[in-house]
Amino acid sequence: MDDNIYMEPCSVSCTIANAPDPSLMDNDSAKNYDNSMDGKSWHANYILDFSDLSLGDPICDLIPIYLDVFRGDPRLLKRFLESYKLPFVRRISQHEPVESGDKFGRLSYLAMCYCILHEDNVLGAIFSIWKELRMAKSWEEVEETVWGELNNYKGFY
Repeated sequence: MDDNIYMEPCSVSCTIANAPDPSLMDNDSAKNYDNSMDGKSWHANYILDFSDLSLGDPICDLIPIYLDVFRGDPRLLKRFLESYKLPFVRRISQHEPVESGDKFGRLSYLAMCYCILHEDNVLGAIFSIWKELRMAKSWEEVEETVWGELNNYKGFY
């Protein structure tokens, strides 16, 4: 969740050096970026994660980051994935490629299954971010809209 982001005060020179790419920010974020308390600017320094990534599938931890912190912004998801190179791609055999028609091999399919099965109201979050998906004709349509960027992810093997 967004309250798991550790913020630190930063000087003006630090603020300029760590300023986010303006093309990735919406108008509200851009206006609030330089808001400060006691004349200081703040920047995100760490994500505090109390889960154990060695248990279960690490893609489960991506769901709240993407939906709660990034508010479903695919550009931020892409940037996050490029930066961290997380080991989401797990295949039974490293030497057998997943055929393009195999839905079980798509990361987007796996993420959507976790969303449907999640104990929290993840689907409620999805349908509040993407209101147009309330009229979706299939789960695959929801999957592609919400998690399609994951299918381009190469990560590392």
